[in-house]
Amino acid sequence: MCVAEQETAMNQPNSQRTIDAYPEHANLYRLILEPYPSKLYQIRREGPGKAKEEIYFERINGAIPVDSKVPYVRRALQRAITIGLKNAGYKISHKYQQAINTQINYLPGEKGLKIYPSFKFRVLSFSGTYYLCLDHQLVVRAELSLAKLLKTDMTLQLNPAQRVLLRLEDGWNEGRLVSSDKDGYHLSLITGDVMILDAKDIYPDLTRSQIVQLAPKMGIQSQSLERNIKQLSFLTIANAPRARLDACTAFAKNLAEMVFPLSEGVTTIQLESNAAVLRPPYFVIGKDLTEPSVAFDHIDQSKHAQNILSGLTTFGAYDKPSGQTRIALLTTLNSRAQMEHLVQRLNQGSVRYPGAHKTFGSEFVVRETIISKSVEDYENGIREFVRAEARKETDVVLAYLPKEGNINSPVHPYYRVKALLLKEGLASQMVDRSTVLNPQYRDLNLALNVYAKAGHTPWVLDEPMPGVDMFIGLSWSQVQHGTARIRMMGYVNVFDSYGRWRFYQGDSEAFAFDERLKHFSALVKNSVAVHLAEHHGILKSVHIHLTKHFSADERAVLAKAVRSAAPLASTVFVSVNPYHILRLYDLTEGRDGQISRSTYLRDEPGRLYLATTGSNIFSQTGMGTPIPLELTVWADPTDSIPTLDQIGQQVLSLTRLNWASTRNFCHEPITTKFAGDIAKEMTAFMEDPSFVVNPSLRGIPWFL
Repeated sequence: MCVAEQETAMNQPNSQRTIDAYPEHANLYRLILEPYPSKLYQIRREGPGKAKEEIYFERINGAIPVDSKVPYVRRALQRAITIGLKNAGYKISHKYQQAINTQINYLPGEKGLKIYPSFKFRVLSFSGTYYLCLDHQLVVRAELSLAKLLKTDMTLQLNPAQRVLLRLEDGWNEGRLVSSDKDGYHLSLITGDVMILDAKDIYPDLTRSQIVQLAPKMGIQSQSLERNIKQLSFLTIANAPRARLDACTAFAKNLAEMVFPLSEGVTTIQLESNAAVLRPPYFVIGKDLTEPSVAFDHIDQSKHAQNILSGLTTFGAYDKPSGQTRIALLTTLNSRAQMEHLVQRLNQGSVRYPGAHKTFGSEFVVRETIISKSVEDYENGIREFVRAEARKETDVVLAYLPKEGNINSPVHPYYRVKALLLKEGLASQMVDRSTVLNPQYRDLNLALNVYAKAGHTPWVLDEPMPGVDMFIGLSWSQVQHGTARIRMMGYVNVFDSYGRWRFYQGDSEAFAFDERLKHFSALVKNSVAVHLAEHHGILKSVHIHLTKHFSADERAVLAKAVRSAAPLASTVFVSVNPYHILRLYDLTEGRDGQISRSTYLRDEPGRLYLATTGSNIFSQTGMGTPIPLELTVWADPTDSIPTLDQIGQQVLSLTRLNWASTRNFCHEPITTKFAGDIAKEMTAFMEDPSFVVNPSLRGIPWFL
């Protein structure tokens, strides 16, 4: 179904729509196995890199029989469906489990640039029933070799570890760019091999921004291209969520007719092409979570609100500092006057922002101005500044830094300047040219960032979250060469039961991958000990959040670390996965298909899918078709595990505490969001082996 047909279907009169008693749906399509296998067959395939275990429905040479447990059946189905799609002519990205239809190109007249429809696919299981989960993904490719791309635009820069396709003698392969030198381009394959190729045999998987940069050189208008991409990605059409689900259902119907049934051994696999209706007994939907209020004063309990922007501008921030927030300006000579005017604007306010004194209880004052000839000369200016007395009277460095060049490169001035300031114990806030020239509607968020990076608390939850004393957001950064992890650095963010960020703690030096558990254990143990020392209480429950699956070894080591500092504490582990493809929809008559924020789908035992975006009481928009968070829960001891709705309520509440923005919520809980923000920057900083965050910044959210 094309975009125009989808919009027409969505805008039909209401009388033509069917009212369903269960309006919640998912992009799940039922798989029927007949007969259901009593045994499956596992074979280990050796190859370059890590050995791979495959599961089959039929006995093959060298395979051993295994019980038909749910994980094994899912893997057997995923493999069989992948082969079926490939045989039907779809191009398969094995890394992303994605079927690409290269027979349809939405830009047929444009040489070298292609836009293909594709669908990511996963086999999931609910209540003993298997489903094929499908999600639309637009693939935009400049089908030119790296040699031709560089000839087209010599200023094009690839990102570190950018994904590439490789043209080899025996066909195509996938990999990532590692480095380049006089011998050629060093590449890491998904198999684990590392090889060197010429630019003519490398086809980069360009990012959207890179393609937009290239478009004019290829005779394509950038604005027109971006408009088409957004429309074809279901971002700007009417009733976009419904249109996305319709596209998935149309693809499922095509698969049911052209790919299925699949047969392997005595088992036949059929696909039902109707999107799953989320009703009992196969699915359990919850709608009993509540939006918490947030507090804006230490003492006056009447100063609370649900809407963060109105609460902040009405009551002011939670912390009311007794002194001024001291700023050092880092600027070029040409931008000095504009930067000084920007600080005045932050103090005076605007239409929707009543100014620094009313909002934050104090004003911003410039203690020092560091003037350089150019952005490239900033580091010299910083080195002189940190030796001066003005350094001791600075809370935050406000730096003018235009978004020019490859901003993802670890050698970009953004990372070099920020890293040097962090080494010297200074939090910084960068502002680009557009913000300096037009601070309208940006001034409040900018002032909020400076205020928070000065060590102040903008708001907290109105009431503590029951059943938890302390949250730890655990994460790490790593430097890789090929598939080998050369150096890692771990860190944690600590929060109390009000969701208030307390402190950051990181390793003082990088370590090898095999030593990660020892370092994570020390970080967790020290963080719990510091929290106990600062609060003079007893910890009964510590919750650790991570955006990956906790292994059994990781859980055992971290629980032991918690008990070594707090012997009476239980440890709850919550894996927060925002990267899966399951989506929830509400097809209630008259709605656009968005699920409501706070709706959750149970997947017992120990897992639920929680919608943290979608239709909401704040009318907050602009976050796309909701992707619920997949939350998987464990506990040590096992009988201390909270109920799933308790975990859902905690995570929902933690999405209300993003101090980097006045928006009412973000997609992830701040435990993992802040960890992700740090990981992005630390990965770049770690290119310098000597880099370390100054310990004086432990209590400063420098990463906002």
